[in-house]
Amino acid sequence: MIRCKLEYLIKNIEIQSRKRLIFLFDKDSQFEFHRVRTRSIEEFKNSKYDLTDEHQRIMYEVEKDNDESLRKEYENIFKEINEICIDNNTYPIFNDPSNTEECLKLREDLLKEYNEEDIKKFFDGKSLRYYEPPLLRDVYLYPAVFEKEGEGYSVTVPDIFGGVTCGDNYEDALKMAEDMVKMMLIEAPGQCFKPKSLEETKKNFPNDIVVMVKVEIERE
Repeated sequence: MIRCKLEYLIKNIEIQSRKRLIFLFDKDSQFEFHRVRTRSIEEFKNSKYDLTDEHQRIMYEVEKDNDESLRKEYENIFKEINEICIDNNTYPIFNDPSNTEECLKLREDLLKEYNEEDIKKFFDGKSLRYYEPPLLRDVYLYPAVFEKEGEGYSVTVPDIFGGVTCGDNYEDALKMAEDMVKMMLIEAPGQCFKPKSLEETKKNFPNDIVVMVKVEIERE
């Protein structure tokens, strides 16, 4: 039943959700779902500490904090998988995302079922590891105002203080705008205010070209 749900999702969901789902179940992932981290929960549960020994007590507290943090992280991932299921009109895979033990066991069973040949069949001959996790990036959309100046364009992003650039043509100006927005978000986030909608910005600049500039920034 679980496998059928997952196959349905993989084959039918839109591409961004598919990439995220692939990432969440990727057995080769070096992020949230690394098997070493999964095993650390089991190891902590089976560990024996002498709490009368100060060194062991400190180690226990450290490992306990790590365990609780991991469990919370996994719980959030399981919830996200369920949300992808619901958004794509199928029943959630996990009955109770807060039951980390059950979810981890089920995840391991799923990974065992999906060998490399299955993956290639589902994803047009590509391995899971070739799909990058897009939601490990933050996506920003800022309205940019393009004003014709001779053969080129000047660009202003009203919601970024000092957000001005230009280009020799429209394509060049758009690329310059994307680079400028990304730089300001990284280097001067305090000068980047909450972006207005495209419609609202168009009302303020009725005689100019207004487009949404999309920028993706990888999370550290």
